Amino acid sequence: EVSGFEDLIERVVIKWSNAIAWVQWFKNDIEVIEISAGLGYRQFKDYMDFVLTFNELQDIIKSGYSDWKRMLSSVYGVYVICDNKTGQLYIGSAYGDEGIWGRWSEYVKTNGHGNNKSLADMIKKDANYAKNFSFSLLVVMSKNSTKDAVIAKEQIVKRKFGTQIHGLNNN
Repeated sequence: EVSGFEDLIERVVIKWSNAIAWVQWFKNDIEVIEISAGLGYRQFKDYMDFVLTFNELQDIIKSGYSDWKRMLSSVYGVYVICDNKTGQLYIGSAYGDEGIWGRWSEYVKTNGHGNNKSLADMIKKDANYAKNFSFSLLVVMSKNSTKDAVIAKEQIVKRKFGTQIHGLNNN
């Protein structure tokens, strides 16, 4: 080990030149394929097994973590954003080319509001308000689903949670 590189322990992925060999001689020209996020990074496990804070979502999107990007890009769905300060919910859906990943990337790009009027009003009053938001999936749908089918599912979930009356949905 070389001092000064402790933060790279267990994170550097190299190109293994001979898949049959269990050992290889050290060479200075070994190709580094990836520097992974490290042990503190939460890997993607299952669509229903996470609740992300806005800060966690920012980290995942901005870092482009490949497991999260691959899995969230491969599906459409209905999600919930919880305002942990007030308890109010916003139900949304994703059905664009990049699936959930693409929609949630918009929330990161817009500092948490994703061009939603209710959320934008909150963030206009307090630029750091998105720190109160958490994101999770409620319904996962195949990318073979039509836009209308995804929106219909979103409407049912909004009715079940009453978010048009008691939450943050305006439609």
